[in-house]
This record gives sequence, structure tokens and C-alpha cells, in this order.
Amino acid sequence: MAPDTRTAEIKRLEESVELTKRETNHKYELLVTLVKEQGQKLDTITDCHGTQIEDIKNLLSGLAQQLEFVMQRIPFAAGESSQGPYKQVAYQNESTGRPNYSNEGRPAAYKVHMPKHLFPVFGGDDVHRWLYKCNQYFEIEDIEDPEKLKLASYYLDGIALYWHQNFMRNLNNWRLSWDEYVEALCYRFGGQKDPMEDLIDLKQVGTLENYIHDFDILWNKAGIGEKQALVIFLGGLELEIKNTVKMFEPKDLRQAYNLARLHANTLAHIQNVGLHQNTQPPPPATAYHKKPCNHQT
Repeated sequence: MAPDTRTAEIKRLEESVELTKRETNHKYELLVTLVKEQGQKLDTITDCHGTQIEDIKNLLSGLAQQLEFVMQRIPFAAGESSQGPYKQVAYQNESTGRPNYSNEGRPAAYKVHMPKHLFPVFGGDDVHRWLYKCNQYFEIEDIEDPEKLKLASYYLDGIALYWHQNFMRNLNNWRLSWDEYVEALCYRFGGQKDPMEDLIDLKQVGTLENYIHDFDILWNKAGIGEKQALVIFLGGLELEIKNTVKMFEPKDLRQAYNLARLHANTLAHIQNVGLHQNTQPPPPATAYHKKPCNHQT
């Protein structure tokens, strides 16, 4: 190929790449503008229509995912510097779940951060379950201790929110730690009775599955080890099931659950067989015909 022809071909390729880059940049700016407008609308709607926040957040999450997908597919010329004009990129604020905007240099690949999990809402029921899910969220999202209270209080609702507002209003600017807040929260919504007392008082009065279900809930609240829980579980079983399970000396709750279920199923089968036999009609009576006696004279 002649040098002039090759130079012209290279020039056409460069013009094509430049045109593609301009079109891509234009689409990127449109997407960023759209996300920014939606974020501003969200801030306005939050003050007036709190019940619609979740729907709008889902919309923003979908737009952010589309933006990330598009920007990861943008072609870049080899050797091109990553420095360029500053763009406004959206990222998800971890403490509020709302989009924020900051001026950042445009990198080779764009990353939009979004929380991986939804934060649980607490309205006053089952505080121990809510606190457990909070701690899981804090660990997964790497939330620092000073930010935990601010984040958790955003997801309070109902009577829990009213209590929080009253509680924080009377602190007189006291800097409260997350552990201190959890202690006060448990005093208010954890119940007057110690979960350990409820666990010890629990007895099997209905089906075995209901007893296991209630036991697991109280065991979680009590926070004791499995060996101690095993002793309490066996003590709450019905007498006939308890004696049979103890005879096999289970080493953990998994074995105790299985043994108790096997014996409960056996007892249920025996009862069903007994009921079936009691409802069977009696066998028909055999008729005997007495032969006449022949008397010889």
C-alpha cells in the first residue's frame, strides 16, 4: 500500500474513533444529567412524600446500573491519558441511601457504588432480630461506629421513631455511642422479662414443631451456648419424648431435634393405628344350627 493511501486510511480511522468518542461522551453527559435531575427530585419528594421514597430509590438504582454498564463499554484509544475534563458522577451515599454528586476526574472505567443489601426497618417489634440484622449490615457495608446510630435511626418507624425522637431530645447534646443506644433500645422494646427466663419456662404443650420453633427464637434472644441450650431443650419436652431422647444421649441440638421428631412420629403412628382398630366393626357372629337328636326306641 502506498504511503499516501496508508496515511489517508489512518486518518479516516482516527476520525471515526473521534466521532465515536464524541457520541459516547454526549450520551454519558445525558445520563449523568438525568441521574442528577432524578436525585434533585428525590430530595424534594422526600420531604413531602416519604411513602414514595422506595420506588424512586429503585428507579435511581436502575439508572445507576445502566450508567455503569454503558461506561464500562466505552472504547478508549490505546495510550490515551486517563486525564480529561472533570465530570459530575453520581454515587450512592451509604448513610442515607440517597444519591450525591461530586466532581471527580474521569477514569478509564466508571464505578457507581450502591449498597449490596437493604437496611432493615424497625417499628418496635422483635428488637433482638432487628439488632442482629443491623450488625450484619454494618459488617457487610463496613460502617464505622460513629455512623451506626445515624444510619439506624433513619430506618426507624412508628412507635420506635417516636421513642427515638424523645430519647435523643433529652440527651442535652450528650455524644451517645452505638452500644449505649442499643442498651436503651433494649430496655424500651426488649420486654420486662429476661429472655433466659422465658427460655427456661418454655415447655412443650402442643406439637413438637411448635415447641422447636419457639425454642429457636428464645435461644437466639438468650444468646447462650449450645450445650446449655441442649439441657434446657430436653427439659421442656413432653415426658415420654424426653425419656426416649435422653436414652440416646444426643451430643448437640441437631441430634436432639432429629431424635425427638422420630419418637414423636412413632407415637403419632401408634395412636393412629389404635384409633383405626377401635373404629373397625366387630366380626359377624357365626350361626350354629343344632341338629335334631334321633332317639331310638
